[in-house]
Amino acid sequence: MEKAYKSEVVSQVSGNLSRSRVFFLAEFRGLKIPDLDELRKRLRKTAAEFKVVKNTLVLRAMQQAELPKLDEFCTGTTGIVFGYENEANELSKLLLTYAKEYPFFKIKSAVMDKQVLSNAQIVQLSTLPAKKVLLGQTIGTFKSILTRLVSDLQGPLRKTVYLVSEIKNKQTESN
Repeated sequence: MEKAYKSEVVSQVSGNLSRSRVFFLAEFRGLKIPDLDELRKRLRKTAAEFKVVKNTLVLRAMQQAELPKLDEFCTGTTGIVFGYENEANELSKLLLTYAKEYPFFKIKSAVMDKQVLSNAQIVQLSTLPAKKVLLGQTIGTFKSILTRLVSDLQGPLRKTVYLVSEIKNKQTESN
């Protein structure tokens, strides 16, 4: 490869790494072209993409993007899955599902917020509910807390009103 082409690829991959919320390194040795096309098709639906780049160029791009070194994972046939707009849990779920369907596809590692994730963390990440679900659960919790607070605050007021009405009733009965 020409030096100019290599530097262009490094800057492009570095830009993609910087734009990504999360990215995954995966091995795809043994996959056929139609299988990779199926992966790319699934990723396109979730605003993610799969690129195959030489390992040395990936390492340079990571260095340029000031990301942690992943030398031990940049061996063999390595592809990068860039997740731009989607949530990390949804993307990890998609990749793990794909890896079950196509055993030659293996997730080597992932980086999220400049933190390297192990395979166990990637699996754990895939089990988390979507962001919208978590927000809904949080709002539901706050709503129930506020409802209970209002009810608890109304209790003494209700008792006071009841007590005053009982006193009034007794006074009217005694007169």
